[in-house]
Amino acid sequence: SATAGTCAAVCSEALRQDVPVALKRLQLVLAGMTVVAYMKTMLGSPGYVKDASESFVPLETTDKGKPRYCRVCNNPKPDRSHHCRICRLCVCKMDHHCPFINNCIGHKNYPFYIQLLGYTLASTTTATSTLVVSKYRGG
Repeated sequence: SATAGTCAAVCSEALRQDVPVALKRLQLVLAGMTVVAYMKTMLGSPGYVKDASESFVPLETTDKGKPRYCRVCNNPKPDRSHHCRICRLCVCKMDHHCPFINNCIGHKNYPFYIQLLGYTLASTTTATSTLVVSKYRGG
């Protein structure tokens, strides 16, 4: 088919060039970006609830209109906040406590966590491509 022929032509052209060096350089850049996203996620605050004046989301209220408080730490409870039993603090818009970064994923570090996942996927894909191309070329 035409698609298979085009793919074969592109692959053979890529193999004539020094693709493994370019892939290795790309892999190093992606690995560096992965480490930066990892450090930002691990060391950044997920958005702990300190007190009502620092909260950046509206407070939950009971049926009677009074603000809700955390049952564990007695801090005012913003919407979608949860108490982490590992960190022992309430986290705004808490997603989960990630054991790989030893930190909660919350409102403030969620974008860095998504970056970490994307860079890790790209880095492992590039590493796999490097291995496949090197093996195919006999290198």
